[in-house]
Amino acid sequence: MDNKKIIRKRIMTLRSSLTQLDVMRCSRAVIDRVFESDEYNNATAIYIYFETEKEISTHAIMKKAWKDGKKVAVPLCIGERMEFIYIDSLDSVMPGFKGIYEPFEGEVAADPEVLMIMPGLAYDRSFNRIGYGGGFYDRYLNEHEDVRFTLMALAYDFQIVEDDIGVLSHDVPVDMIVTPKTVLRR
Repeated sequence: MDNKKIIRKRIMTLRSSLTQLDVMRCSRAVIDRVFESDEYNNATAIYIYFETEKEISTHAIMKKAWKDGKKVAVPLCIGERMEFIYIDSLDSVMPGFKGIYEPFEGEVAADPEVLMIMPGLAYDRSFNRIGYGGGFYDRYLNEHEDVRFTLMALAYDFQIVEDDIGVLSHDVPVDMIVTPKTVLRR
C-alpha cells in the first residue's frame, strides 16, 4: 500500500507540472489513437469519465461518439457507489463529486457490451491500475460481472511505471492503455 502512495504522489507531481499546451498536445495524440482503434470503432456503448486536474481530455471522444451514433454514459457518484448515466450532450451535466462534472438527469446505463474509458494515475506492465484511492471503478466492475467490458485507460507515457503496483483481490486490470506514443494491449 505504501508503494501505491509513493507512486500516486510521484505521478501527481509529474502531471501537475504539465502546461496546458502539454495537456492539449498529448490529449490530441491520445484521442487520435482512440479513434483509430477497433475497440472504439466497434463499440456501440461508451462509458467515459470527465477529466480533471490535467488528465487526458475526454470531451472530444464524447462528441465524436454522439456524432457516430454511439451511446455515451458518464459516472454519477452517490456516496460510496457509482452508476453510469446516459447523456446525449454536455448540457445534462454540472459540477458534482470533487468538482467533477456529473449528470443531473438521464437513465441508468445498462448495456451487455461496453467500451469503458477509465481514469487512473499509474499503470504497470501487467496492466494493473492505480486509481485515486476511492475504489469506485473496481467496485462498479465487480458489481457488473455480467457485462462484457473492454477497459481502456488514457494516459501520459510517464504514467506507465516499472514499479510493481501490487494488487488486491478486488482490483481489476485494464485491457489496454493508450498514450501519446503507443497503444498497449493485454
